[in-house]
Amino acid sequence: MAYVVPKRSTLVVGTTVAVVLLLLIYILASLWSWRYGYARQVDALQPRVERLEGLVLAEEQLRLASDVIDNTLLELAYAPSGDVAMTSADMQQRVRQVVTNAGLTVAGSQILPPLQRDGLQILRLDLTLSGGINDFDQALRDLRELRPLAMVDTASVKPSVARRSRNKPNGARKGLTARLRIMSLRVLN
Repeated sequence: MAYVVPKRSTLVVGTTVAVVLLLLIYILASLWSWRYGYARQVDALQPRVERLEGLVLAEEQLRLASDVIDNTLLELAYAPSGDVAMTSADMQQRVRQVVTNAGLTVAGSQILPPLQRDGLQILRLDLTLSGGINDFDQALRDLRELRPLAMVDTASVKPSVARRSRNKPNGARKGLTARLRIMSLRVLN
């Protein structure tokens, strides 16, 4: 059998069909790759969607918990209403009242500039006190019960000895001098 040379038209048709088939295979592979990429993105989003669905189901519980937290915060911190200077003065007055009721003498008190953190304003007060150790202990217990909450940030306590007085003829009276930094919180919003 003799080798038959294909006609030129057959070669052109064959080459065209081969190019079209290769192009079709390339397009199908690209479409498959895109679909695979989108399927991976959907699979990655699935846990997020489930978390959001869980949040929707727990919305009422979250709202109730948020209300409880808001009420507790307003009990422990000063409300956002009013001027910060007035609020700081109110805190100073309340703290001074507590420590004097406990039997301490307030030698000085100074309102310090407030700090801001995480939607709260930190009101600060510097106090210098003198008195007996039992009075100091009582003042700290009473401060713990004060609402809005007043917290002792720093304390510097030194012993002091008062001279002999007419009321205490048995000798020198022992006491202490304390410098306290008190802080309270104020809600900003």
